[in-house]
Amino acid sequence: MKKELRQSIFLLLLTAILGLACNCPAQETATSADKDKTEKSSATEETINEDKSSEKNNSVSWEGKTVIIPVTGVIGPESFGGAEEKIIAAINNASGKARLIVMEINSPGGVVDSCDKICEAILHSKTPVYALVIRKAISGGAMVATACKEIYMIKGSRMGDIQPMMMIPGAKIDERTGEKIEADVRAIMASNASHNGYSKVLLEAMVTRSFQIYEVKFTDGKREFLKQEQYDLLKKNMEQGIDKRTFAQPPRIVVTSGKLLSLEAQDAHYYGLAKKVVEDKEHFLKDLAINESDIINVAIAEGKFDAMRILKFDKIGLSNWLIMLLVICLLAGIAGTLTELSIPGFGLPGAIGIIGFSSFFYILMMHNRATFFEIGLFVVGIAFLIIEIVVLPGFGFAGITGIICLVAGLALSMLPDLQSSYMQEHFWDETISVLGVTFAFILIGLIVLMYILEKGDKIPLLKALFLPEKLPAGREALKEGISEDEQDRRENPDVRTKYLNECGVTATMLRPSGKVKLDSGEIIDVVSEGKIIDVGERVKVISTSMNHILVRRISE
Repeated sequence: MKKELRQSIFLLLLTAILGLACNCPAQETATSADKDKTEKSSATEETINEDKSSEKNNSVSWEGKTVIIPVTGVIGPESFGGAEEKIIAAINNASGKARLIVMEINSPGGVVDSCDKICEAILHSKTPVYALVIRKAISGGAMVATACKEIYMIKGSRMGDIQPMMMIPGAKIDERTGEKIEADVRAIMASNASHNGYSKVLLEAMVTRSFQIYEVKFTDGKREFLKQEQYDLLKKNMEQGIDKRTFAQPPRIVVTSGKLLSLEAQDAHYYGLAKKVVEDKEHFLKDLAINESDIINVAIAEGKFDAMRILKFDKIGLSNWLIMLLVICLLAGIAGTLTELSIPGFGLPGAIGIIGFSSFFYILMMHNRATFFEIGLFVVGIAFLIIEIVVLPGFGFAGITGIICLVAGLALSMLPDLQSSYMQEHFWDETISVLGVTFAFILIGLIVLMYILEKGDKIPLLKALFLPEKLPAGREALKEGISEDEQDRRENPDVRTKYLNECGVTATMLRPSGKVKLDSGEIIDVVSEGKIIDVGERVKVISTSMNHILVRRISE
């Protein structure tokens, strides 16, 4: 579980950094045939812009027209490379003005929330909305298609398979969370079915694997799609004479339990989901008697993966490379500080932490974001934490105050100018977002710390922080820079077990780390079990690990 979590966080962080560096546009697929037809078409083209006045001008020309809106690639918000906002804007602009809206779908799916919002826009449209499935309407694409009043499918296309899944490679949804998400998606599909007259059972079978679905035809010409329990109840009622209907033919299994329903164009038409299967887009337009002069092809601008917006850094107003540098400095500061606090003495991790935080605040100060107030808050927080760890026993007021000041200093330094009109209107929204980002970075820092403590002795740059399992002997020891005193340990190469069960007297106060003078006269760095132990107390080594020698007070 820990391995999967680390892999997921690493992949997410790597993707964010690459997105910040490259700010690359999301790629959308289109067949060469579609491109040729677009070039040949004399239909009007409109581009959805974020400028509201432009949207208003576009909507005027849509009166009585057929508006074709492409839904291609991964469906999601613009910050993830999708075009959710532009698609919804196009639907709303055409609603009540255009004669017909056509959703031209070729999508493998996308973010559930984005698909749900598009479905809502389609269901509330005052203009009829049809779907034309070009190649595939899978997952979120099928959600959008079934929200439309009529579905047309080009021969060879397919639709279905809507089971939710994580978009991070290697990540899995646990059973309880998966059922919760599936229930939400089933509710969306049920709403689509009730609005447009599709079979609710078939649409739910696209979401959940556990359903076995039967197609039942009766002698009165009616047809029903039933789940296993519904089919069993029907058979029982027919055997007992409660239900007088009879089967016109043996029931047919549509999909077996354990599989998701995914339909080719011909099957979707047979089961009543697709209105018609057409040869191509040209035949679709001809079938609905749509003239090319009456068509408006909405050109949805490509979305861009924007990690700044995902991480709520887009309001800071810095360039991408500076944002990337801020992320690296903040992570270095958190990971270095947490690592330093977990080991005795002061060393490389502490230096990395100081450099990371100093660089972070320096960058923000140079761009008029951070002030001495935020830096002061942060320093006060660090001071309180040091007092809590070094001076005061347990964890109390000083520790809590330190954490609050530290987090507040980091969060406030990332906020835009508090005097700006934007911040006066969105203060709480932006504050909560930045606090969330701060805690996310602290979490990532903790994960880095866990990795360092577990694998640090195998990382070349960090080997010096950990006790080696065996010391090199003879000349090899001299080459490694081992002192003469340490060479004496060659007779007992296993350093970890050398001190086990030895006793001594505390040479410094243990808070919880410090020094102990063993009965043999050797002074070593140790850590207590979490309790503060005064100078001069008798202690015993109870366990050793790669970077800790744990001691316990000897009760008199």
